[in-house]
Amino acid sequence: MDTLPGCEILGSGYNVLNGYYADVKSCLSNLFNFGDDYQTVVVGSKSFSMPKPISYHSSIGTSVQSISGNSIQEYSSSLNSKTKVEGNFPFFSSSIEADIGEASANSLLNAFSKVQYRVDLYTLQLPPYHTEYLRTNAKKDIDTMSDLTVLFDTYGTHYLAGLIMGGTAVYTSVTDKTTYSSEYDLSIVAQMSYKSAVSSISASEEQQYKESIKSFQESSRISLNTTGGDPGLGGVHFPDHADDWSASVINYIAFIDFLGELSLVGIWKLASTPERAQEILDFYPTYCEQKQKHYGSDGPMLRARIVPLLKRQFNDDGSGASKDLSVCIPDIGGGWYYLGQVAFPGGDARGNTLVVQEIYPGSGALVEVQKWEKLWDDTGSHKSKNFNLWRGLAFDPVDYVVLSDFFRGGVDNQDAPTKGEAAGIKAVSVSCVVPAKVGSMIWNDIGTHASNDASVWKILPPDQGAIDSSKIEPYYVAVGSHSQPNRPVCYLQRRVLNRSKGPAVWALRAQTDKREHAREMKKVVETTENLFIRESMVTEVLVGRNDDVERVGTFFGVSFFAPAVVLTTRTLMNGKIWVGRKSMSTGGAGELKTGTPARVDVWTVDTSRLESQPETHKLIKDNLKLQHMEDGWNRKAADIALPSKTSGQIIGTTGYEEAAAQVLILQDISMQPFNNSKYPFNVH
Repeated sequence: MDTLPGCEILGSGYNVLNGYYADVKSCLSNLFNFGDDYQTVVVGSKSFSMPKPISYHSSIGTSVQSISGNSIQEYSSSLNSKTKVEGNFPFFSSSIEADIGEASANSLLNAFSKVQYRVDLYTLQLPPYHTEYLRTNAKKDIDTMSDLTVLFDTYGTHYLAGLIMGGTAVYTSVTDKTTYSSEYDLSIVAQMSYKSAVSSISASEEQQYKESIKSFQESSRISLNTTGGDPGLGGVHFPDHADDWSASVINYIAFIDFLGELSLVGIWKLASTPERAQEILDFYPTYCEQKQKHYGSDGPMLRARIVPLLKRQFNDDGSGASKDLSVCIPDIGGGWYYLGQVAFPGGDARGNTLVVQEIYPGSGALVEVQKWEKLWDDTGSHKSKNFNLWRGLAFDPVDYVVLSDFFRGGVDNQDAPTKGEAAGIKAVSVSCVVPAKVGSMIWNDIGTHASNDASVWKILPPDQGAIDSSKIEPYYVAVGSHSQPNRPVCYLQRRVLNRSKGPAVWALRAQTDKREHAREMKKVVETTENLFIRESMVTEVLVGRNDDVERVGTFFGVSFFAPAVVLTTRTLMNGKIWVGRKSMSTGGAGELKTGTPARVDVWTVDTSRLESQPETHKLIKDNLKLQHMEDGWNRKAADIALPSKTSGQIIGTTGYEEAAAQVLILQDISMQPFNNSKYPFNVH
């Protein structure tokens, strides 16, 4: 007699963080042994054997459930809503990547939904006092294993205590928020779209949701997958054979869902003592932080450049206003955009502003300004030209903002900004900005005799968390009155990484371009007249008879003559540098990671002048003879396991010195220092 499907995985450890949602592929080692005492259960017309301690409940029925999220974080949270796994982490990331795709998940422009049609047959649960069935080796590891990372890697952070068996069809969609339009909740429309696809939608539902379904299907990438049931009737065949597939589930039973909140239980609940349970539980968030998959706007999404304001776009000449106003914009191109006009109290364009572009094109950090909302115009002033103020709005005004308002002056109409006038302005994701402050007034309409009042105010960055404003001119906010605006304003943000660690590893995670900065600073140094760049470790400063500085000596015996020397601090690390056959110790703080290879900034190399040089397998294998030891060179051949597939392991480039370099490699490759577990060198 066959064992009842599901019994073999009930009690297994489960990879909730990077596994699939309700999938046998994410089950790890089974922690329990229920013995050899079996009972018989009947499912449909079939009889199965099942360990007596396991709780079986017949639960025949069908259901349709749906979840959705306006971001991948919301979707992940909805996915976890049934199990309520502890912590705010992106659980079941393999399902996200398989159903949605990593690129789609990382885009801020997408919304996500999942409709699950279930054919339930029965449920299985662990007995109330299941710890008595815990396997001896699992109990020992849970109680004594010192490396909790290994413990979680081996058994998972949770174990499977309850499950639903049957068959399921999952209808997953990735929806473009910029084109999708509906007054109904996304999860409802997704469910109606599923019903329409399998011809189960009622006439009243079709009439009510017709336009929403059309917009949803035109704006979405949809996939449909089945688990359980006859494979020949599932998958792409399911919409035309849904009823036949459902009837076949009894013959193809699968694990299809979790059984509520108690389905996944933390393995710390299996510890023998409260102290050990607390120790494991305390480590759980740390483990999740280390192992979690990052989606969406976790990293920098924009690179920015500071550019001059070269163009005065509009001014208030002829308006009659007592104050003068000019609005200026930068020249843009090459995929760069600006975030709004800059306003000045009269005069020509001056100062600098930021232009930005997405680090990952299509990530959704920048979107088009969809419409302009009028804040004021000078109707009633009876001037020959028109003047007006506008506020830009994206397709989603909650998740995207236009950082500066828009002034049109000296024009022939009171219309919204034209495409040409607003070309290059982008709305930016709120994940890239921080709340800002309203500063002093720049301009008001006093003197225009317009029917309505208006004023323009500076936007100032907050005290912390924003881009340094000392090098750029502020954006502005307008209001239909002479009072300070009370609507929210924003500023481009920056973040500091690794604040929980020491200051040496702090880094700005700003929406700015570090690569561009490095490139520009390198250019400045290289082109400065009478400045020469030399790199070496200075070991002594040599003075003359009158104690005046004459030169500096380096570790490699090269001297540099100079009438003055400036000494600066060095990076404190504990390691050893090898140049050919000569080596030297460095630093003393003990912070250098073992085995870290030397790195070259790819932006400092002109790769267009290089050609690819594939790895030479025989050369490497024939010369991996020596093993570097702490006290010198071990001249015995090292037993080093090379990979069975070496293609692509080591690849470099060749320049003008190719021939000479090959001779040096052939002659001296055996002198490369490395650890047993590492390759002799890395080329990036």
